[in-house]
Amino acid sequence: SAGRQAPAHTGFSPLSFLPATNAASPSLGVDRMSLGGTVRRLFSRDPEVKHPDAFALTPEEDAFREAVQATLEPQRRRLADAILHDSDVMANLNRWETLDSATQLATLRRVADLQGRVMGFTPPAFDTKPGIPSNGTLGYFAPSNNSVTVYPEAMAKAGKWAPFVTIVHEMEHAHQFAMIQQAKAQPPKQGTPESTVVSGFAQSMRINEKGLEYQDYAHLNVEFDAFQTGNQVAAIVSHGQADTRFLGTVDEQYDARGNARLDLEALEQQVGVKNLRQAVVQEQEKFLRQTPAPSGDPVIA
Repeated sequence: SAGRQAPAHTGFSPLSFLPATNAASPSLGVDRMSLGGTVRRLFSRDPEVKHPDAFALTPEEDAFREAVQATLEPQRRRLADAILHDSDVMANLNRWETLDSATQLATLRRVADLQGRVMGFTPPAFDTKPGIPSNGTLGYFAPSNNSVTVYPEAMAKAGKWAPFVTIVHEMEHAHQFAMIQQAKAQPPKQGTPESTVVSGFAQSMRINEKGLEYQDYAHLNVEFDAFQTGNQVAAIVSHGQADTRFLGTVDEQYDARGNARLDLEALEQQVGVKNLRQAVVQEQEKFLRQTPAPSGDPVIA
């Protein structure tokens, strides 16, 4: 059965909360990253065969996955802890549906500021646009002017956790961009986890995403990290209440304690690194068979 394809462009693209359709996503512009959609298709082999250093499940990127776990995963947990200990943010999340748009935006800005502080980068500019995009977009990061843009009207109709995940996901793209820029100014020592992570991000940003199947797209190094970051932080902060089942793939899902629902390291040990990608495909198929497809509404409520 057919499923959603990646946006037809290269770079960062809007965050979208739409279920899968039989058609490819519309072209969404340059230098933006996207999120969302139900996965129904297997990996296509060509992109990861041609560019193995850009995709997180290839044998070549085994070190990248390990480096992400060593350097970025602890930052995600620290961010979740900082949010949980911010009384204003938590109070507003608990009464989200009663807040006016201005207060909702102020809360999301606070989350963005916390993410920058915890992860050690200057938050990008925070912009808004009117209207509700027909493609389900809630927000996007644009490195061309280092900004995160959100659609307040769309977010107001998307429930509590979709806007939250949007901000954390897009801020992680800003973090990735900041890491690459920092490495250009002060290159990290070769062979360190920091160097491996930055190299993996840079390689995946060179990929033309046009025509990628969604699972390939979700495992570009930059998207793999951003999906995991948004979903893991939301799972911890919401105590498992945030529904992220259709954001990314099964290896990008977490329980209430922030533990991965699919342990990639254990799976790799079981099947071998060369078979990891296909094993994830099989796990994803099982996951989808057990998970009802979403309606046309945002998939996080």
